[in-house]
Amino acid sequence: MSKLTSTRISYWDNAKLLLIVFVVIIHFLDYLTGGNRLADAVYVYCNSFIMPMFLFISGVFLKYDENHKFRFDRFVFYIIVGYLMKFGIYLFDLIAGRTPNWSWLSTPNAPWYMFATAAYLLVTFLIRNVKPSVVLPVSLAVSLAAGFVNQIGDFMCLSKIIVFFPFFYAGFCMRPDKAQTALKNKALKAAGVITVVLFGVFCVGFTDTAYVLRPVFASRYSYEAMDMPVYGVLFRILQYVIGALMIVGVSTFITEKRVKYFTDAGKRTLAIYFIHYFVARLFAALNIHILLVQKFSLLGVVLVIFCAVLTTLVLSLPVFDIPFKLMQKAVSSIIFKLNRRKAEDQ
Repeated sequence: MSKLTSTRISYWDNAKLLLIVFVVIIHFLDYLTGGNRLADAVYVYCNSFIMPMFLFISGVFLKYDENHKFRFDRFVFYIIVGYLMKFGIYLFDLIAGRTPNWSWLSTPNAPWYMFATAAYLLVTFLIRNVKPSVVLPVSLAVSLAAGFVNQIGDFMCLSKIIVFFPFFYAGFCMRPDKAQTALKNKALKAAGVITVVLFGVFCVGFTDTAYVLRPVFASRYSYEAMDMPVYGVLFRILQYVIGALMIVGVSTFITEKRVKYFTDAGKRTLAIYFIHYFVARLFAALNIHILLVQKFSLLGVVLVIFCAVLTTLVLSLPVFDIPFKLMQKAVSSIIFKLNRRKAEDQ
C-alpha cells in the first residue's frame, strides 16, 4: 500500500502553517487589488512562492512503497473536497444574490488546488519508474510549451496543473530529511534570502511594474491571454526562477522547533483552506474591506491582513478539522470495503 510519511516533523508543520496564513491573506486582499498599491504589492509578493512551496511540501511527503499501489482513497477524497468547495461557492453566490456559475470541469478559483493534488497523485504514480532526470526537464518543457496554447486554461485546471507540477515533483524526488538538508545549502540560502529581500523591495517600490506579474504567478493563462504572446515564455521561466529561490529564502526563516499550538495547527491546513475561502467571500460581500480602507487608508489594509491572520488562527482549532477527518476516514473505509469485495469476488 502506498503511504505518506507518518512521522511528524515540526519544521514542515511550521512551514505549512506559515504558508496557509499567506494563502488566507491574499484571498482577503484579493478584493482590494487592482487599485490599492499595498494590497497589490503584498498579493504579488506572496503569490510568487505560496503555491509552489505548498506543492513542493506535498510532494516531499508523497511516497509510494515497494508495492507501488495507487492512493485511490486520497485521490477520491481530494476530488470530493474540491466539488464540495465548488458547490459551496455556487450556494454562496446564489444566497448573496449574484448570478452563480457552475461547471463540472472548469475551475477558476480555490477548488483548483484539490483537483490539482488529486491529479498529481495519479500522474506521479504513473511515472514513478521514470528517472527524475527525464521527468523534470520534460515537465518544464511541457509547461513552457503549454503557454502557447490558448485552449489550455481553467478547463480541468490544466494550466495550473501543468505549470505547478515541476514544484510538486521536485519535492516528490526528496525525502523530508534530504529536502531540509538541500534547503540549508549555504549558497542556495544566500541566493534565496537575497531574492526574498530584493523581490520584496521591488514589489513595494515598483508596485505597478510588479503587478504585471500577477497573471504570470496565477498560472491560469496562455501567453496571449496575458498579453505576452512573444515574451510570455521568458516570464514563465522567470516565474520558476523566482519561485524556486523564494522557496529557499522563505524556508530560511522557518524554525525547526516545535512551537506550542502553532506547530500542531500546521497539521490542519486543509480545513483552513476550505473554510477560509467562504469567510473571505463573506468579508467582501459585507464590504468590510472597503469600509476599513476608506476609513483608515493604508492602516485599513493592515487591518484586513490582521483579520486574515485571526481567521487562520481561529480555523486552525481542532474542532474545524473534525468533519474532514471523518470524511477522509469514511472514504478510506468505503474504498477498502470495495477492494475487499472485489478480491472476494475474484
